[in-house]
Amino acid sequence: MQQTRHHHVRIIASLLMLLAALAASAASRPCTAQEPIDERRAEELIARLDSPQLAVRNQAESALTALGPGLLPWLQQQAGDIRWTSESRHRMARVRSRLFQQLIDGSRTASQVNLPAGLGAEESSETILQQTGNVIEVRFSDPPTDLPASRGEFWLWLERFADRHELQIDYSSIDKLRLLPLTDDQQSRPAAVGQVGPLRVEFLVRQANASGTASQLQFRLLWEPRIKPVAIRIPLEGFSSLDGQGDTWATFNRQAVLSIPVSGHRYLVRFRVPLRQTSSAEPALITVPVQLVMMAPAFSGTFRDVTQQGPFPRLRGGMADVTISRTDMQNRQLTIRMETRYDSRQMAQPLQSHLVWSKFTSASLHHHDGRVLKPAETRDVGQEPYRFVMEFLFDLPAGVDDNWDLKFQLPAGLTLIDESIQLSIDP
Repeated sequence: MQQTRHHHVRIIASLLMLLAALAASAASRPCTAQEPIDERRAEELIARLDSPQLAVRNQAESALTALGPGLLPWLQQQAGDIRWTSESRHRMARVRSRLFQQLIDGSRTASQVNLPAGLGAEESSETILQQTGNVIEVRFSDPPTDLPASRGEFWLWLERFADRHELQIDYSSIDKLRLLPLTDDQQSRPAAVGQVGPLRVEFLVRQANASGTASQLQFRLLWEPRIKPVAIRIPLEGFSSLDGQGDTWATFNRQAVLSIPVSGHRYLVRFRVPLRQTSSAEPALITVPVQLVMMAPAFSGTFRDVTQQGPFPRLRGGMADVTISRTDMQNRQLTIRMETRYDSRQMAQPLQSHLVWSKFTSASLHHHDGRVLKPAETRDVGQEPYRFVMEFLFDLPAGVDDNWDLKFQLPAGLTLIDESIQLSIDP
C-alpha cells in the first residue's frame, strides 16, 4: 500500500448539528446576533493564512475569529471550494475551535427580552420571537390596549409578566408557550421555580410511600427552544434537599445518574428523584444539578482502498481514535467493522445511549469514478462507555473495479449545560 494511504487524515471538529440547534434564533438574539458574513473579506483572510509573513498569518487568524460563529455555516458551504494548505488548515482548525467555544458559551446564557411600552399582545409576541426565538401566544381575558415596558432574562421576564397580568403558563404545546387567563381551578400555591440561564426547573409534587420512609420528588425541567439536547442528566451526587429544620434528605444512590433521553425538541421533561426521608418535615431548599447533553459530529475521515486487505492505518482525532478491519467479502458483499474509542476527558460520561450514538454515525463508500454507496445494513456489535463497535454491510455493484474509500462521520456527546439550580419551597 502506498505511503499516502497510511497518511493520517487531519480531523476538524464539525458543528453542523449544533448550528442546526441554534440557527433558528442565533440571528435574532441581541446577545449572540451576528452580522451577515462579508464573504469577500472572509476569502481574503483565508488566503492570508498562507502568507510568508508570520505577522500577517497571525492577524488573519485573529480577524477570522473576530467574525464570530456566523462564519461557521459559510465555511461549511464553501469547504469544497477552498484550497487548503497544511498551514491554512491547521490555523482554520484553531479558528473553528474558538468559534465552537463561543457557541457553547452562548448556549449557557439566557435570552433577553426588551419590550417597549405601547405594544399589543400580538406585537409583543412578534417582538419576543425576534429577540429570543421563543414562540409565545398571549391571551388576555380583558386585553389591554397597550402594555407597559418590560425587560429581563426570558424565564424571569415570563414569570413576572404572567403574574402582572394574571396569566398562567401553559406548556402543553411543543411548538410554543401559551400565556392563558387564570381559571378558578388554578392552584393557589404556584410551584417553586429555579432558573439558571436558559433552564427552568419547577418542583411539582412529593410522593411518599405508605410507610413514610421514602419519597419521590417530581420536577419539571424546561429550556429555551434554541437548545436541543438528546439527553438530560441529573447527577444524584450533586442533588441535595434540606427541610425546614436543616435536616438533609438523602438520595437512594448518590453515585447514580438519572438520565432522560429526549426525542425531538420539547420545552419540558418531567423527572422524579428518589429520596430517603430523615424527618417528617417538607423539603424547604432543593439543589438540582442539571446537565443537557447534545450529540454533535466531532470526527470525520477517510480510509483508503477498504476493498483491499488490511492492515489499515489508525485515524486519530481530537476526541476519538478509529480503527477498521475488513471482516468479510463474499458474493460482492463487503463487511467492515469499525471500532471507535473516545477520549474520556472530552466526552460527556457516559454516552447516553448506543442507539442515540449510532443514529448520528454515518459511513459510505466512494469510488474514484464518483459513485457513492450507502450501507445496506448497519449493526451495533459492542459498546462500553467510551468504546463502540459497528459493522457496515455494503453490496458492491458487479462490473466495477474494487477501488473504494470509506468515508465516515462520528458523533460526540457534548455537555452543553452543567448547572445547579436551587429551589426555595415555602412550607
